[in-house]
Amino acid sequence: MSFLTQFSIDLGTQRFLDYQQTSNLTAEVSAEDFGSNIMKRLTWIAVVLFVIIAVIGSTWILRGFYDRIFMYEGHFHITSTASEDYDIELSFPSGQSYSVGLPSLGSHTFVMTETGEGAIQVMVDGKVREQVGYVTSMNEICVLSIGDRAVVFSQLFPRSDAR
Repeated sequence: MSFLTQFSIDLGTQRFLDYQQTSNLTAEVSAEDFGSNIMKRLTWIAVVLFVIIAVIGSTWILRGFYDRIFMYEGHFHITSTASEDYDIELSFPSGQSYSVGLPSLGSHTFVMTETGEGAIQVMVDGKVREQVGYVTSMNEICVLSIGDRAVVFSQLFPRSDAR
């Protein structure tokens, strides 16, 4: 064998040995990195899930504030169509009540957030006149029109898009 042939074989063998050592080293390093890559991915997934939950939760809370402020949640408007002044007392299913002296052809507005669920009892001058409407834990604008003989209950639902 010539020197050049022997040198080529030795060089080829050396390259093969270098490659084998490098690939074994790479396999050992990648096995160690594999565990840390999984931890990095799990951490990333946990952070993304936390952000998604935080955004949804804060959106839900902000929507509640929006409903209370701009959709007039819990606002009650009492109008009088009567020919004389009345003392009005409204009793809600939650046990809370609200009293107001209502002049003839006058109106009054108040906010009541904890109404309970059921009908509103309307007392006019200390006498039970009627039980009207149906309120729940979330009420839009409620209007009570009190006349000489009847009480009319209605709810207004504000629309978000003006037409």
